[in-house]
Amino acid sequence: MLTAIPLSTFGSTADHSRFEPLEGPFADGPDITRACLSCHTEAAKQIQATKHWTWSFTNPLTGQILGKAHVVNNYCLSATPNIQSCALCHIGYGWTKPGTTLATYDFKREENVDCLVCHDTTATYSREDFFTPGKRKPDLASMAQQVGPTSRRTCGTCHFAGGGDKGVKHGDIDPTLEYPDVFIDVHMSPQGSGFTCSICHAGSAHDIRGSRYSPTGVVTGNVVVPGRSHGNRTACTDCHSEVPHRVILLNGHVRKLACETCHIPTYARGDYGTKMWWDWSEAGRRGTDGKLVEEKDGKGRDVYNAKKGRFIWAEDVVPEYRWFNGMIRYTLLGDVIDPTRVVPINAISGRSDDPKSRIGPFKVMRGRQPYDIEMRTLLAPLTATEQGYWKTFDWTKSIQLGMEAVNRPFSGHHGFVDTEMYWPINHMVAPKDDSLGCTDCHSPVSRLVNLPGIYMPGYSRSGLVEIVGLILIVVTGIAVLIHGTIRVATRSRHRRNGNTIRDDHSPTLPVFSHFERVWHWSQAALVIGMMWTGFNVHGSIHLLDFDTAVTVHQVLAWALLGVWGLAFFWHTVTNEWHQYLPSAAVHDTLHYYFSGIFKGAIHPFRVSLEKKHNPLQRITYLLILLVIMPLLWVSGLFYLFHGNIEVILGRWPDFLEIVAVSHTLFSYVMTAFVVGHLYMITTSQPWYSSIRAMITGRHIGH
Repeated sequence: MLTAIPLSTFGSTADHSRFEPLEGPFADGPDITRACLSCHTEAAKQIQATKHWTWSFTNPLTGQILGKAHVVNNYCLSATPNIQSCALCHIGYGWTKPGTTLATYDFKREENVDCLVCHDTTATYSREDFFTPGKRKPDLASMAQQVGPTSRRTCGTCHFAGGGDKGVKHGDIDPTLEYPDVFIDVHMSPQGSGFTCSICHAGSAHDIRGSRYSPTGVVTGNVVVPGRSHGNRTACTDCHSEVPHRVILLNGHVRKLACETCHIPTYARGDYGTKMWWDWSEAGRRGTDGKLVEEKDGKGRDVYNAKKGRFIWAEDVVPEYRWFNGMIRYTLLGDVIDPTRVVPINAISGRSDDPKSRIGPFKVMRGRQPYDIEMRTLLAPLTATEQGYWKTFDWTKSIQLGMEAVNRPFSGHHGFVDTEMYWPINHMVAPKDDSLGCTDCHSPVSRLVNLPGIYMPGYSRSGLVEIVGLILIVVTGIAVLIHGTIRVATRSRHRRNGNTIRDDHSPTLPVFSHFERVWHWSQAALVIGMMWTGFNVHGSIHLLDFDTAVTVHQVLAWALLGVWGLAFFWHTVTNEWHQYLPSAAVHDTLHYYFSGIFKGAIHPFRVSLEKKHNPLQRITYLLILLVIMPLLWVSGLFYLFHGNIEVILGRWPDFLEIVAVSHTLFSYVMTAFVVGHLYMITTSQPWYSSIRAMITGRHIGH
């Protein structure tokens, strides 16, 4: 966690209560602004050059002119026709004057800038008190003398209630963030890092960084708090390293997952819900008594309002996940839409093979809103004022007035179309222990279900490999069953003919050293354990949770690698490696297993200290040692370090899937070998002699 930075660090260096221009009296907000400008001579000019003031922003990637003055949404639809209502959140004075529009408002008048909305520290300033006649006027002089740095509360004055009410719009921004506990946001909580909004949304000349119109996809470079070389911290990696975890596997995720994907498990998890659906087509309904219908849920929230339609609220919402590279293209007024499909208000871009893309969490706001049937464009109706829809309930008239306000044509015929709008989730960062666990994604009920271009062990599976692997195991099992059945069926005849070998008084030979036996049994246990955990990791079985399966699998793998290293050294030093060289007598051994064993014949191979394995064993073990196991090791290491390898080779969308599927296929081959091997050790004479030899080290001398 980042260390808390005392707010006093960013406090004012001046006592404003001692400044004569701030003694008042002040008649209104512009009076205060004029006093502020007597010292801060350039502040208004700086503000007036920002998107907070102009409500206009040119996206450098798409060239689109965006901002509240230009975009539509699926909440209150459009700010421009309803500017006198929406401008309650504009940082300027003068919007309540009759007839004021974006075209007529004096954006260059410096005293129109509202300084208090951002710099009030008394918590008593309210823009509504200025705009609504008849309400008690606040003590302006006292406020002016107590101005200070921005705070979570001042930023939240507008941003906490976007979309018409608290928590409605963003999902991850609501009044809970004014004083959140650690569970809500580790960065903003006073018990956590105690950040104000401006710690991350820093800037210069009043131009605040961070915008939903041009959000950050990927930022490279490691900057550590508190020292940093630039004024922008709107991406996690602006403060945290690109390798922030101690676990290699987790750092591999950083190359495909946005930090927020794991560290913001849900949004709207404070004291407020957020709207997920807004259907304007149902607006205007009246009851049998002729009154406008209003319905509320158990928490007092509107679920139907005749002025606005029907809503769906949600709390503690699991985000939707998409590939995202920072590019968003908006559907603007005048853009032709396809009304037969869901219209994207803002289409996000990103692909799995794009190194600038990461999987990020989003709130997806869905709704139904008016569109022009003939021109196939979205519409911006007038909803506020006495002539707007909320008073007249006349869609045609309100749309006509709204489109005139935005200087756009309207055919006179409207319908309703389904839309969706993406909101990146960046706030409400949970404590580490409350972040997502492995099984949240690596399981049959993965959060990333249906996300294209990503292979997720534990969720993603290759049907072909599963089929091939199961066929291989089943065929091996069937062969074992048939062979064993025939052996059992012919055993009684062997006994009558006196062809069975008993070991009651049979001589034994020392064959396997203590090291070989320890190596054999430890290797057997580790291989079987890896098969068990590996198939859980892959998702073939689900008897262990993913995190446990991965951890145990890695421990067993490194242990097995260590055992193999010791075995290689021992075989080299003792010259025992020659025990695995092929022998020319394999034909006799094959003939015995396919025929002689059923007739009670004696095995043609004689175990000795110089020749411990029969010719068929030698070939099989050599294939396992030189082909199957190396393939398993190489694919397994590629699997473990796939993120590091992709850094070197560049992002290869199918790399992890190819490695994982290959590793699984080799595991199925190994499993088939184990099945066959467990049966073949019973074909000794007597059947348990091979097992006993690996326990005692001595083999029956036949």
